Amino acid sequence: MIKRFANLRVLVVDDMSAMRAAIKVQLSEMEIVNVEQAGNADDAIRMLETRGEYDAIFCDYNLNKATSGQQFLEFIKSQELLPPNTIFIMVTAEAEYGSVVSAAEFQPDDYLLKPFTASKIKSRLERLIDRRDALQMLTQRLAKKDYAGAVAESDKLIKANSKWIMEALRRKGEALLQTGRHEEAIAAYQAALAMRGDLGWAQLGLARGHFAAGRLDEARAIANDILERNGAYVLVYDLLAEIAEDLGDFDTALDCLRQSLMVVPSARRNRIVAEAAYRMGNLEVARTSFEQAIRKTKGSITAQATDCLFLAQIHVDSGDLNSAFKALEAGVGEFGDKGVFAQVQASIKAQAYIRQNDPANARKMLARAGNLIPEPGGNLATVFMARALLAAGEEQEGMRLLDVAVHGASASRSIRGLAKKMRRDAAEPRKVELNGVA
Repeated sequence: MIKRFANLRVLVVDDMSAMRAAIKVQLSEMEIVNVEQAGNADDAIRMLETRGEYDAIFCDYNLNKATSGQQFLEFIKSQELLPPNTIFIMVTAEAEYGSVVSAAEFQPDDYLLKPFTASKIKSRLERLIDRRDALQMLTQRLAKKDYAGAVAESDKLIKANSKWIMEALRRKGEALLQTGRHEEAIAAYQAALAMRGDLGWAQLGLARGHFAAGRLDEARAIANDILERNGAYVLVYDLLAEIAEDLGDFDTALDCLRQSLMVVPSARRNRIVAEAAYRMGNLEVARTSFEQAIRKTKGSITAQATDCLFLAQIHVDSGDLNSAFKALEAGVGEFGDKGVFAQVQASIKAQAYIRQNDPANARKMLARAGNLIPEPGGNLATVFMARALLAAGEEQEGMRLLDVAVHGASASRSIRGLAKKMRRDAAEPRKVELNGVA
């Protein structure tokens, strides 16, 4: 066992040097000597990007005012900076453990409650390494989006009656939903519930299976039943919002998401509410929610360029062009004029210039947006370029790009919904014709 631990590479993330040092000493008692330290999330990100894969990360929940440990975990998962085989352990005080766990959308592999000893760390690592090794092939298949292979690996563990059978059923259900095998996914979740009826993830998976199969009433009934027992399960609010949105009940959909924001008042939740409100035509809620997301992430690694871009688009839609340009200027100052920010900014500026009756600058921005988008697809840049073309009177090309966005292989539900909103807007267009706009 000592050799097993001795070869581990560990990263400790904590803003207090004394706590980092204490954890390092406890790890050394287990003969783990390859321990690196980061005092904040930014340093930890750089280390993940440049120093290779760690076997385990110990991260304190209360990092600093700008970025919490939960925000750090959310960021590295969403940016695919956390290798699938890296064990992530959140360190938290016992007094805050209940609220931290119930509200967490992105779960770590385990929690370590203060105060703790080397023996407690050792027992946690032993169990987590056992699970990682047993699920390694399954995890690798999922990381490569080889869902058929993931199902096959899950079935091996289930057939062998592995001690990790619940994890195998969970991941099998997720893989089956990804490939559209809804009934098989439902069967996997039902198998898990037959062994333990109170599994929230299995109940939610069952609801999602029914939703994907078009049985909206069944999905909604299961989701509401989950919330009666656990009103802090935010992912259930997301499902209820999706069901309501598919039914065209935008008020209920938005209400569900705003309830989730009350449970988890995070920037990510603000962003989800804001994007949904924008898709559903509620510009006031969208504006205030994006502004809140920007305030919460200012100076943090979790800040996202899309917040500034959407806020600018909302100002354009509302006719407040000065505020639109200010929002874009603030975005350039924080994110630079490159990548998706540059692509979408050009499309938004084109719309603003059209509204200002400035055809020369509108043409320049449309040309720049077109040059910056390498290939249209199911992405934000394509959707906003389509919006700019529609505003310029280029209806045929604008609608073509919206079709590309809706049917793009990589298009998320959010992107498809945004493209459909712009199709609805185009039904009653408010366009300014620009001679010579290409």
